[in-house]
Amino acid sequence: MVAGEEQTVRRIGREHLIYQMDKANPPAARVRPGDVVVVDCHDCFGGCIQTPDDDPHKLDHDRLNPATGPIYVEGAEPGDVLAVHLLRIELGEKGSAPLYPGEFGFLKDDPIEPFTKIAPIVNGLIVYRDDIHIPVHAMLGTLGVAPAGAPVSNLFMGDHGANMDHKDVCPGNTIYLPVFVPGALLALGDAHGVIGDGEAAAAGLEVESTVTLSVDVLKGVSLSRPMIESPSEFMTCGWGMTMEEATACAMRDMVDFVQARFGMSRAEAYNLVGMVGDVRPGNAVCSPGAVRYVMPKHIFCGGVRIP
Repeated sequence: MVAGEEQTVRRIGREHLIYQMDKANPPAARVRPGDVVVVDCHDCFGGCIQTPDDDPHKLDHDRLNPATGPIYVEGAEPGDVLAVHLLRIELGEKGSAPLYPGEFGFLKDDPIEPFTKIAPIVNGLIVYRDDIHIPVHAMLGTLGVAPAGAPVSNLFMGDHGANMDHKDVCPGNTIYLPVFVPGALLALGDAHGVIGDGEAAAAGLEVESTVTLSVDVLKGVSLSRPMIESPSEFMTCGWGMTMEEATACAMRDMVDFVQARFGMSRAEAYNLVGMVGDVRPGNAVCSPGAVRYVMPKHIFCGGVRIP
């Protein structure tokens, strides 16, 4: 935002939805760096799973994971970095969590019957059962920008972000995305009331949401893939057709980052990252899969600037 300009608040309704990240998608809105944007988002099923009897297998997979947008950010050019500050995620009154026997989940081939949990959200708690209440940890499964090349379905992730399902894409954190096309064309959705690392049974609590965020454009820095910053940690986001490939991608990005930022040899950076970093899976039940490599900030005595 230019000095002296007032911050504006823009609202984007969930009628502005896309099913793939695509440089040809017309913008739903144009915003300036520093603007606050309030975005209404569908759940990943577009609201089609409302009861335990609604069958997720009957849904059109080409219409899954709608994202609201895209948002054209003034001044964002290829080679820049888009900083997305997640300020707040407000959730609907209930969510759904279906199983996908024979299709998705690490136990998809086990003899487990179809099942869908519909759970209300009351006073910050997910009432899974009368005897099981889960604290809400709202996050976005899908947050990304348009790739430079061919369109990519919102079901998948890539260097542009999108369906990573990292639980750290949550309020209080900043997500840094490489910019590939003018305006970046940011889109988001697929909120969860809670999700486990790995999304091991193929769903968190899928819920509609209203997301409040602000955006900044960072010049003079670049990223190959997304990074996430929390108050205490920073993370690189890798992906690959296997989890080994995704882990190597995220770790290599972290080694590159630490080597460049702290003037280390590659061997020393690899040694440090391997000694204190953590591997946390995001979307691990599909190919490609997503992994984030996590480093603590407190070990760097002089602080660390991200990205």
